[in-house]
Amino acid sequence: MALPFVPIPELDATFDAVVDAMDDRVVPLATTMESTYLRGATLRRRRAVPPRFPPALWNVHQQAVDDQARTNNVVEGWHSKFQKLLVVHHANIWKFLDEVIDEEHDFRQLLAQLRAGHINIKQPTNKKCQQDVPAATA
Repeated sequence: MALPFVPIPELDATFDAVVDAMDDRVVPLATTMESTYLRGATLRRRRAVPPRFPPALWNVHQQAVDDQARTNNVVEGWHSKFQKLLVVHHANIWKFLDEVIDEEHDFRQLLAQLRAGHINIKQPTNKKCQQDVPAATA
């Protein structure tokens, strides 16, 4: 489903339209998605429970329109790189601090490059796909 690219005010109507078009065999999946990601659930005593992952958390419509990052892949990549620099899963404090200082130095260099007008070039294989998303969400 492309629900993350639908504007939040239109999510309920869009979801309902998608569910109406679905085969009856996938209705249990749709029900789970609805309670977990969209509307939440109502318990036996009529107490409303909000969705575990509300739309504001996962909806990327505005990021797509504004041509911003829509995933946290950059953060996960940084964590992976940093873990590899530490070499071990539980580094001592001195090794950790050395790597944090090195990372700060690298960041300051990157910041100076950006301020000097150098831009970060996106990978060409991803470029076309990235360009199509804002047009599709407009």
